[in-house]
Amino acid sequence: DHTWCKADHRQFNVRIGPDYSSKKKKAPSSSPIYEPFAVDVFCTKLRVDHATPRFELPDTSHIDTHHKFVPPIFVIQIQIPSEAPAGFFSSADDGPGWAIVMYY
Repeated sequence: DHTWCKADHRQFNVRIGPDYSSKKKKAPSSSPIYEPFAVDVFCTKLRVDHATPRFELPDTSHIDTHHKFVPPIFVIQIQIPSEAPAGFFSSADDGPGWAIVMYY
């Protein structure tokens, strides 16, 4: 089985203060803005742009982010080709690869 788990945000030290470049102070991270709830990794024959319409996302009508430009779900999609490009001047930009989709 392949699995993942949430990490404790306090285990990550982040830069603090406007004067970090001189004082080099770090402190445990505060609470995250989003919590991860799923990760999908799959192999594709062709590049898959905008994967989220292909999945059923949970109902978010009850979530109020208190800002009209902050979505209740945040999705990050990474695409990794599994073959080397045909050449520098090639127009081919599609082919087999891997897609990683992370939901927050």
